Amino acid sequence: MPENIHDKGYKRILSQKAMFLQLLKRFLNNSWLESVEERDLELINKEFIPTDYQEKEADLVYKISRGDKECYYVYVLLELQSKVDYTMPFRLLVYMVELMKHIFANTPKKERERKDFRMPPVLPIVLYNGKRPWTAVREFRNYYRDGQIFGERLIDFVYSLIDINAQD
Repeated sequence: MPENIHDKGYKRILSQKAMFLQLLKRFLNNSWLESVEERDLELINKEFIPTDYQEKEADLVYKISRGDKECYYVYVLLELQSKVDYTMPFRLLVYMVELMKHIFANTPKKERERKDFRMPPVLPIVLYNGKRPWTAVREFRNYYRDGQIFGERLIDFVYSLIDINAQD
């Protein structure tokens, strides 16, 4: 499937740090974002996306640094199509794992083997502009068959959804 004309427009706009930061602050409404400034953002190359997802790749990955220590990676998938993608939870999981593998591999061995080493958070966000309401599950736990019977032993995350058509 060729890249949608809207994808290119959103990608170009959100490649500007100021616009990306404005989107995050307006729609995510998280207190940790209050102190983030443009200079804290770095657009990251996406070479870690697996080749079997070339047609459906993560459009933007930003690193948000706080002070002298990298703290956050914000992962943004621009899924701008006219229908809901019910595979989104799994796709995001694949992208997140590939990003974490990339981060881990690029962290010096001595550092990542320290007792206090922790991976930076990866925050999945879907930007959607379809006409119908988004009805795909947003909590990965709900993507499992009978996931509720296994409790907290399963991989879980919730992705943020920015539904363009639901906004003023």
